[in-house]
Amino acid sequence: QIVSRVEVMGMTLQLPEEVPAWLASQCKAKDGARHLRRLVQEKVEGPLSEFLLRVGKRTGRIQGSLEEKGLHFSWGNK
Repeated sequence: QIVSRVEVMGMTLQLPEEVPAWLASQCKAKDGARHLRRLVQEKVEGPLSEFLLRVGKRTGRIQGSLEEKGLHFSWGNK
């Protein structure tokens, strides 16, 4: 869903392959889908929204990188 919403704005989003495992490692089996959804909002959608608000709307590729403090977003090469 996140990728398709970004594409509607004329951008592409590339996330590291490790993101799903990173998110899953922060969930316990008993937490369920709601907790995982909140994690996605907090750890992916929130930082991405802050990045887009900071840089403004433009076309291009957004590159996500997994760092010690979480996901970091920057403009990538086309």
